[in-house]
Amino acid sequence: MNRLVLILIVMLGVNAMAQEAAKKALLTIEEHAYFKKFNKKWKKTKEVDWEKSVQEAESIEELNKLFNEYSDLFAQTSSFSMGNSTATNEIEFIEYMIKVEGVLANDFAPDWSEEDRMKWRGELEEFMVLEKENKKKKDQMARFQKMTAMVADFSKKFPKIWEDSKESAFENTSSIAIVGGSEIAVTKDQYGVASLSVFFDTEDDAKMAEKLMEELVLIIEENVEKGYKQGNDMDAEYTGSMRKKYQFEGEKFAETAKKPTVAIGVLKNKKGVKVVVTEPVFGH
Repeated sequence: MNRLVLILIVMLGVNAMAQEAAKKALLTIEEHAYFKKFNKKWKKTKEVDWEKSVQEAESIEELNKLFNEYSDLFAQTSSFSMGNSTATNEIEFIEYMIKVEGVLANDFAPDWSEEDRMKWRGELEEFMVLEKENKKKKDQMARFQKMTAMVADFSKKFPKIWEDSKESAFENTSSIAIVGGSEIAVTKDQYGVASLSVFFDTEDDAKMAEKLMEELVLIIEENVEKGYKQGNDMDAEYTGSMRKKYQFEGEKFAETAKKPTVAIGVLKNKKGVKVVVTEPVFGH
C-alpha cells in the first residue's frame, strides 16, 4: 500500500470519527433537553424518525438542518431558544453543541446532573483538541505533498527554461505549465531584454516558502554552469529586501553580458517564491 493511499485512509477514518462525535453530541442534547409540553408531542410525532435521520446523516449540512429543526420546534413550545447552527465542519458543530449545553438551564434539563454535564463537556473538549491537532497534521501533509510536486516539476522544466534563455528564445517557454507555478510571464525592460518570471504560491505559509526556496535553489545551482556566482540583489519586493541572484562572472563585462541570469526570493507581501530568469544583455 503506497503512502498516499495510507494517508487518505487515515484522513477518512479521522473524518468519520468527527462525524460520529458530532452526531452523538446532538443526540445527547436531544436526550436531556426537556419541556413537558414539547417532549410529549415530540415523542408522538418526530422523535424516532428524527433520531434515525441524525444517525444516518452524512454531511454537516444535514446535521445543521436536523438540529435547527429540533431547536425551532423546542422554542415554539418552550419559549427557550437554542439558536440555529451554521457550522461548516464537525468541530464547529460540536463547539455549538457545547454552547447550547452552557445555556441550557437546569429547568430544561432536570435529569442531567452537573457531574454528567462536566464529564460530557470534558470528553468533547478533549476530542476537539485531538481533532484540531489532526487537522494541523493533515494541513502540513497537504502542503508537503504540494511542495514535493512543485519541486519535482520544476526540476524537469527549469533546464528547458535555462537553455531557452541562452538563446533568447522565451517564446518557446512562455506558455510552459509548471506544477504550482502561476503568474508566468515574459516581460521586457526598456532595452528590450526579456525576463521570464514564475510565482509559486505557498498559501501565506512563510516556513513553506523558505523551504521551497531552499529546494528550488538546489535545482538552479545544479543547472547553472561553471563560472556562475551567487550574490544578493537588493529588491524591496522581497523579504528582507533581498533575493539571491546567479550571474556569470567573466573577466570582462562583455563576457558577463552574454550570459543569462536567474534570481530567486520569497516575496514580502504575498508569501511565495518568485523565480526570474533573464536573457543575456548582449545577443538578445
